[in-house]
Amino acid sequence: MKQCKSCGQIISQKITMCPACGSSIVDGIKYIDDYKILAIIHEGRSSLVCKAKKDSAKKGHGEKPVSIRLFTETSGVDTRIASRLVAELEELNKLPPEHFVQHYAIKKSSKGLWYRVSEWVDANDWGSIFMSDLLNDPRRVVTLFHNIASVLDLLHKKDHFMPYLILEDILIPKGKTKELCVKINYKLSRFLNARATHHGPMLQKLLECHPDIINQRAIDFKSGIWSLGKIFIELLTADHNLKDFSSRVDEIESLDSELAVLIKIMLSDDPDLRPQTMGKVVSALSHILDRLPYSDGPPSSNKKKPKLLKELRWFKKVVVMLILIIAGIVTIGTVSWLYVNFDKNKKDVILSNFVESYAGSIAFLMVEYWLTNTEQIVYKNRVEGTAFLVDTQGYLLTNRHVACPWLDDTSLFQVYGQYAILKKT
Repeated sequence: MKQCKSCGQIISQKITMCPACGSSIVDGIKYIDDYKILAIIHEGRSSLVCKAKKDSAKKGHGEKPVSIRLFTETSGVDTRIASRLVAELEELNKLPPEHFVQHYAIKKSSKGLWYRVSEWVDANDWGSIFMSDLLNDPRRVVTLFHNIASVLDLLHKKDHFMPYLILEDILIPKGKTKELCVKINYKLSRFLNARATHHGPMLQKLLECHPDIINQRAIDFKSGIWSLGKIFIELLTADHNLKDFSSRVDEIESLDSELAVLIKIMLSDDPDLRPQTMGKVVSALSHILDRLPYSDGPPSSNKKKPKLLKELRWFKKVVVMLILIIAGIVTIGTVSWLYVNFDKNKKDVILSNFVESYAGSIAFLMVEYWLTNTEQIVYKNRVEGTAFLVDTQGYLLTNRHVACPWLDDTSLFQVYGQYAILKKT
């Protein structure tokens, strides 16, 4: 970031004229030592991320681009923190390079600022992914979830985990978009300073809503499972401002019931109710994938217009049909009203006597039932209906779906079945 010398406005490195006062601004950073900056990807309070390449005049041609994170003066990175980051590189290099972003070196620039040189991953930005039809197919969505969970399971098996996982940590390389392969940008320590109070928007939202962090519980592998469940909801809704995640699951139309139950369990406030390992999440997603049908693939661009025309024609037919139905209802209602009022007094007396004859025999019945696990309510429902009093002892006569509604509640059995699968695995 730069600052206008005239008015003090903080602006991006790319801007050459202050939008506040109109003053000219000196060009932004062009080089970091012998690395030429090709593009600035992100500017934050504590660091600047850019795509860079070794200067061809010094190193010759054929150098691959790299990603550089330049730590600003406000980041507080000094020799002690830099030494810690260097020590972490050895552990990070043990992770499989096909699934995790590689970090090469920690260096100090000629201007005294520290920076990290990492692998450059030419990845799709999430904004473009949400606007495309890549996540419109349920099977592709579950495939993406499975791929992310599988990579995180590898991380867990190496005794590492990501409780502070956010969407920015997950990359989909452009060359592997169709397969939905992912790379995780994992850092051994999430924060340069564990007591820092300024974070990026995504990370700040996670810190404000994660139940383990809010309640100051011990962070463990299940904390990372909650964070992954949050990402699943964000991918399904394209909404990163959610607060009540579990209730949002019920609002998603045509969401697979087994997947909905899995996400709800992952987002449980109680860590003991979440899947105990990332492997169990992978197993559950594999089970869902096995029964989801394959799609015919995304529609081509030349078929979108005819499809839109068909939808418009269908919409017109629906509107016309609704108008005819409304007109028919109004006509029938008018005729009925005229017929009823033709001999109103006589029919009022007959109807009143008929209703009053049953007034003492009708009762209201409400049944509430729930499914619990160690005093934690997993599922709850309530059914209301009417019943007839059979005798003076209070015996009732009603339908089975009113008296014993849990026998016909498919959602109850789905929750119980999914929970049983997770416990067995």
